Amino acid sequence: MDLFSYEGQSKFPISDHAVWRLAKENAAHIITRDDDFLKLSMLFGFPPKVICLQVGNVRNTILAEILLANAEKIRQFIENQDLGFLILKKAD
Repeated sequence: MDLFSYEGQSKFPISDHAVWRLAKENAAHIITRDDDFLKLSMLFGFPPKVICLQVGNVRNTILAEILLANAEKIRQFIENQDLGFLILKKAD
């Protein structure tokens, strides 16, 4: 799976709509802590699929641990054609 982070890629912030459009155009999935992407998912449907990390302000190592601990759940979500977003919490 190829990954791309837009954070820090530009001197100027990129809008949520632009990220959404880029993900859709490139058949990518969005992993975020920004709940606005859940709203976009409900408004526009999917693709792209959204994985929302509702974990607060934590270190990147904690984010990585959460993603790795939920790898199978994420794989199943991505393969499921009926689901558009997945919410992961620290306790998952």
